[in-house]
Amino acid sequence: MATSAREWWRQRRQRMEDKDFGTCSSPFMIPSVKEVAAATMDTVLHRDEKHSTNAEEERRLTRARDCTNAGVKAGVEAGAYAAVVSSVATFAGVRFIPWAKANLNYTAQALIISAATVGTYFIVTEKTILACSREGSYARLERERASSQST
Repeated sequence: MATSAREWWRQRRQRMEDKDFGTCSSPFMIPSVKEVAAATMDTVLHRDEKHSTNAEEERRLTRARDCTNAGVKAGVEAGAYAAVVSSVATFAGVRFIPWAKANLNYTAQALIISAATVGTYFIVTEKTILACSREGSYARLERERASSQST
């Protein structure tokens, strides 16, 4: 069983070279997306035992998942507020400002609203994930300091 994608490809090429291809001694192979995905998934599913039982790694993965979920939740909430605020401002501007009334059609209005919404979502999500990661790093650093001082 291959333990990595590189090992999987080496084994696959060896099997292909062992087969008879006529005059061609080494076939030209370009991996398909499915083959690369299968090799990657095989590597992920059949990790070494030392990695799957490491409690610290599992804790870090759980923390990363929690930070991502918190970031997405905060991003969706901020994006919803941005959509409401930008749509009210855009519609009011189009109604009361003569230049906007003459030059901003429905597509332009939709682009303004969606740009504000998407931009807010990504900015807030990124900042929330980074803040959560920073808190986890500080907490781990404090635990390491406490354990080193107690010994």
